[in-house]
Amino acid sequence: MNTTDKALYLEFGPWTELKPLALPVRLAVFVQEQGVPIELEQDEYDQQAVHVVAFVPPRVVVGTGRLIVMDKALGKIGRLAVKKSYRGKGHGKIMMQALIERAQSLGLRELKLHAQCDAESFYQSLGFVTQGDRFMEAGIEHVLMVKRLIA
Repeated sequence: MNTTDKALYLEFGPWTELKPLALPVRLAVFVQEQGVPIELEQDEYDQQAVHVVAFVPPRVVVGTGRLIVMDKALGKIGRLAVKKSYRGKGHGKIMMQALIERAQSLGLRELKLHAQCDAESFYQSLGFVTQGDRFMEAGIEHVLMVKRLIA
């Protein structure tokens, strides 16, 4: 499924197809900018997740994210990343909204994510609610957030 919005083009697909486009963004954001160890950046969930890659014209990759179906009711969004020079333009929000819509189309009733604490308000603006205490993941402070989906 592909969608366009505000000059942003989204492409959904499996890791086998989108890895060459998504991985450079993830490495730039998580490994180079944030210092996440490279061996933690990719995991076994990449193979089972639905990935999204965001482009601006003509076909410049600006961001990526993934949705993992955990069970018939629960999904987990992760690895949301936007290249530094494209942040603050609403691209992350558009990708998140598309991932939420994809989760709803799959019949999921709840989404969870591990939000970096400095992005907590971003996810709150999309209807996610913080649950529990802060924790460290890949050397960065995170918080668990959940969103109930409309059936």
